[in-house]
Amino acid sequence: AGSSLEASTRYEASDLVGIIEIAWRGKVECVCFPLTFQIAYLSSDTKDQFLEEVDLVTTNKRMKTLIEHADRFISEMDLIYDKAEQSRVYRWLQSRLSAFKTGLYGLVMVINLCILMMPRSLLTTLPETDEELGELGAEAAVRRLAKIIKKNKGGAGDDGAGAEEEALPEYEHLSFAQAIIRGISGDDPLSRAEQISLSVVTTSAVLVVAGYVVLIGVLGITEVALLIEDIDKRADGSWEGAQAQGGAQARRDRSVWNGWHLWNLTCSAVLVLHGVNTDVAPHLGVYALALAALSLPVLLGTLRESIGDFPQGPRERKYLVVYDAVVRRNFLRNHAFFLACCVLGFFYRVEFFTLALLDVINLSPVIRDIVKAVAEPAYPLILSFYIYIISVIIFAVFGMNYIGESYKISYTDKYGGMNERMCGSKMSCVLYIFFNGLSDVGNLKGFLKSPSTGSPEYPARILMDSLFFIWVGIVLVNVVTGLMVDGFSAIRQAAESRINTLQNDCFVCGLDRASYEDIGLGPSYPSFEEHLEKDHDPWTYVYYLAYLKAKDPTEDSGIESYVRAQVEEGNLEWIPKGTSCALQDNAAKKARRAREDSKG
Repeated sequence: AGSSLEASTRYEASDLVGIIEIAWRGKVECVCFPLTFQIAYLSSDTKDQFLEEVDLVTTNKRMKTLIEHADRFISEMDLIYDKAEQSRVYRWLQSRLSAFKTGLYGLVMVINLCILMMPRSLLTTLPETDEELGELGAEAAVRRLAKIIKKNKGGAGDDGAGAEEEALPEYEHLSFAQAIIRGISGDDPLSRAEQISLSVVTTSAVLVVAGYVVLIGVLGITEVALLIEDIDKRADGSWEGAQAQGGAQARRDRSVWNGWHLWNLTCSAVLVLHGVNTDVAPHLGVYALALAALSLPVLLGTLRESIGDFPQGPRERKYLVVYDAVVRRNFLRNHAFFLACCVLGFFYRVEFFTLALLDVINLSPVIRDIVKAVAEPAYPLILSFYIYIISVIIFAVFGMNYIGESYKISYTDKYGGMNERMCGSKMSCVLYIFFNGLSDVGNLKGFLKSPSTGSPEYPARILMDSLFFIWVGIVLVNVVTGLMVDGFSAIRQAAESRINTLQNDCFVCGLDRASYEDIGLGPSYPSFEEHLEKDHDPWTYVYYLAYLKAKDPTEDSGIESYVRAQVEEGNLEWIPKGTSCALQDNAAKKARRAREDSKG
């Protein structure tokens, strides 16, 4: 360690030897150190996530962030390495995790394609009408009619017509499990095509459910252990800060509960008003259940915010682990959701299988950026939606009072005739305009009755239609569109800027491509790409810190003791700034050549 290496030979080192450059005693030293087997288990997803989130504004800031996160990277490497050594299955899955996820999604697509293509009769009982029977297809219709005739003959008695009407069973949807049981029982033999469809779906569903269970288990073993370590580490830091402030209680902010109390009061008031103003009010237990459902998520989040980073006792520590694993870490939340969708799709209703297609969000960075473009301006979008609700309330109330004849809802009666009726209440009018105002993009004329030209309400109706269309159809729609477009533009610009910085600025020393190439290094020296990937690879610095962490400090060399002390103090003086061994060597050669030329 500490010896300078020629640029032409320094890349011939073994894969088990790492080389980094350290600023020490006024110059840059190339340091060799043994690489551990654990470095192979620092996943590319972890690296990519860090590079997507780290602040690249200055060299000091990004290197400081890298060193601060080094402990977590090291813990992840060590944990995965230990688990991989204990289980071959774990090691196999960790090395093929992306391919495993892609394979699961492929099976989900196969299941949904089968659902779309299989005959309707496979997942339904007997249809109620001849029209529905005709929709099933010729082969299925013949089999269904044969079954109906068989049932009718068995229970007709003297009155065949009446028995025929009673023998027709009701039309119901079936789950895949019920369809399999029906086929096995022999009551309704399946055709060969139906047998193949059920076999494919059953096999795929079993594999998908088993795959998600394994995936949750593998990721849970890793992520939960890292989460516990992270919580304990943050708790230690909070404890030190609390002691400096005179006690742990100083760290608790009781004001966070104000929002939960206000939310409970608001929900309670809404439910009470609903019960008072509704003719047929639900049972009191229904209101209590609704209040609990509305209050519980906010309660759990407020409790987590109240505990902060300093859990008092094992119960609060367990709560932090469970809450953060379920809510704040997407590995369990997302995959558990898709697992539930597959189970419900097989045992309850096939529609739930379609929700599992949303797993593409976890697989595609492009789609994640689209979701991010919607989520980042969430607060302005919520406010815009609230303004729309206010606008609907205003127009509904004023409209019922001043142009009530226009607020008639057309509907089809049980005989197929078209009738009109007034809104039963202002709330029903609000809901009617709320739904149709969105679908018709602010065009009241599309769903409200048009008054006659000479009626007294005609001028007011023109004013209402014009104002609603301008305000909702033009202003609010364009505001929402603008927020979405700005979100996409901001994400695209940030991504392009980040890619440009990572490709043209050295993460470690801050030297840019133009300055490096303007120096005019010879062919024996590394190019700028080699400088980024080998000379100043940021992850090699993480591996070096892992090497120091595993080494006994009493066995450190001089430069290793220096780096260890710098890291503990939070200094970055050991990181090269705007230079490298290659540049230093090139400058020394130029200086030596200049001295020789002057002597000659």
